[in-house]
Amino acid sequence: MLTDPTILPPMLVTMDFIGDADLGVWGALLAGCRFSLNIELAKLAAREIMKLDPKNSGAYVMLSNTYAAADLWRKVSRVRRLMKENEVKKQTAFSWMEIDNTVQ
Repeated sequence: MLTDPTILPPMLVTMDFIGDADLGVWGALLAGCRFSLNIELAKLAAREIMKLDPKNSGAYVMLSNTYAAADLWRKVSRVRRLMKENEVKKQTAFSWMEIDNTVQ
């Protein structure tokens, strides 16, 4: 399954990184899928991230965003529902601004 050439591009099959891939590798791959609209590879990468870190909200959000970019709105809803079922919360983002030499 992980070396299926119908899902993984041939270059990735020959790299033989699958067994050693960590969250960073899978996350980068998943992020790239949003722009290439490679849905099957996005599902694979998200699944691998969820195996390594089941509460990783980034995998759910990136998979959902990939589905949204491909206009697969039912799948977007399914991923969001899965987040709720698994009690996965999106991480709160914070922004900092400097105004008049003061961080706000």
